[in-house]
Amino acid sequence: MIDKQLLLSHCQGLVLAKADALKLDIKNTREAANNDTKSSMGDKYETSREMLQQDINRLEQQLAETNLMLFSLRSIKIKTHTLSIDMGTMVNTTLGIFFIAVSIGAINFNQHQVLVISQVSPLGKLLKDKKTGDVFTLNGQVQKILDIY
Repeated sequence: MIDKQLLLSHCQGLVLAKADALKLDIKNTREAANNDTKSSMGDKYETSREMLQQDINRLEQQLAETNLMLFSLRSIKIKTHTLSIDMGTMVNTTLGIFFIAVSIGAINFNQHQVLVISQVSPLGKLLKDKKTGDVFTLNGQVQKILDIY
């Protein structure tokens, strides 16, 4: 059985690392924009600076989304026992292990492949409020919920 608190901490670490990488990318892109010297070709200079600004805007949007993910992860209260699927629930099915948290995707954790999904994702919505023994269909494959914890 996977320790949910350790998995949650691992997910927080992954999201923090992503936020740090985005902050570094923003810093480097800003430096590149500031170091871009104006040439005799004014339009080329302005186009280059505009492209760098668009990159910064895109990176800042990704950072905002990453910070929201981190906030969501930090708000998860791990329960020792649960009867139905909700935030912070581990779901063991016939085809895999899911952790209901935020959309991180497939990760390897303590020699297990775990799919970390958001509760508002299509699969998260499909699993919401299901119980051990319930059946659902994912990508045309019928899966049975073996255990939730």
